Amino acid sequence: MDESEKTVHAGAARKPGPVQRVCRQVVANEPRYRFWLARHEQPMSQVAASKYRREQIIQLRDTALAQVHKTALVHYLSDYHITGIERDLTLAEFHGVTDPRQAAVDEHQTYLLSASTGFCAEELLAMVGDKDGLSMIQQYREAYGQYFSAYCGNARAARRGKRYLLAGMVPELKLHATRLRKQILAGQLMPSRVYGHPMRLAS
Repeated sequence: MDESEKTVHAGAARKPGPVQRVCRQVVANEPRYRFWLARHEQPMSQVAASKYRREQIIQLRDTALAQVHKTALVHYLSDYHITGIERDLTLAEFHGVTDPRQAAVDEHQTYLLSASTGFCAEELLAMVGDKDGLSMIQQYREAYGQYFSAYCGNARAARRGKRYLLAGMVPELKLHATRLRKQILAGQLMPSRVYGHPMRLAS
């Protein structure tokens, strides 16, 4: 947790960019920051509880992957410029009949908290030399993003009673992402000398 707090504050002090914007919004709002600490402590406690470095690295990878899922909706809306009724239909897929404006606020809050945790988890992986793990996580982020985009397009079409041209690709894209995730969590391409005492930085 000490390393995570240092990391999120360092992220807020970076040059302007996505990481800086996210971390600054978390650090600048005291209630949000405390809420983030409480949420972030849960996965970090699991990392620290692991007896071996290999287990800790896999736990960190798992934490990073989980944040890919939690931030996917905001990334999708932003990257594909989904606005207006299209955005409302997409939000309704995940938030039901909630007011679209409130759903957007809630989703933004989730994004800030999850993106910060993902950033910290990946920084910890960098500290322990898990270069290949970080590369695989980036591959997973891209694969999951492709699946998520197709899923959302298909969901909007279904709500309108229309056929989505790429509907047939959704299962295949999901399967590809799932396989990548399993490979990452199976411990493929671990950094050398990962066995031994738990990492002090994760305690």
